[in-house]
Amino acid sequence: AKNNLGRVMIETGKIQESIPFLESAANDLTYINPEKPVMNLGIAFFKLEKYDKSIEQLQKSLNYKRDNCLAYSFLGRNYYELKDFSKATDTLDKAIGYCKKSQFDEPNYYSALSYYQLGNVEIAKSRLDEIIKMYPFGTYADKAKSMLEVIQK
Repeated sequence: AKNNLGRVMIETGKIQESIPFLESAANDLTYINPEKPVMNLGIAFFKLEKYDKSIEQLQKSLNYKRDNCLAYSFLGRNYYELKDFSKATDTLDKAIGYCKKSQFDEPNYYSALSYYQLGNVEIAKSRLDEIIKMYPFGTYADKAKSMLEVIQK
């Protein structure tokens, strides 16, 4: 319940207030899925722009469960925000594979932006094309189209 409450608080903008609930859930040794509150702590710290703390929590979450789409995606986003585009592309490319089943297109978009920042324009275009083809109604489809237009000019 504490983990779920913490996640709801993150989604409703009460990020700082979510942390004690998530820490309590993460420290509960009887919690069946320890990767979840740890990942949610990572998301909360990301949204608070505390990237080092976020990375620490997300890596801990991935130690529990290696194929976690959201954990990899937010880990890659941390690296992107820290302008470590090489680590961002590596991490986000892993996220893309794990996120296909859930139709989550965010890692594709930030992977494209990271490749673009590294000067790998062709890979960036390829990632943006993937979004448009695989997720035509996804959150990032319109942004991908706009970014493609910018790149092709």
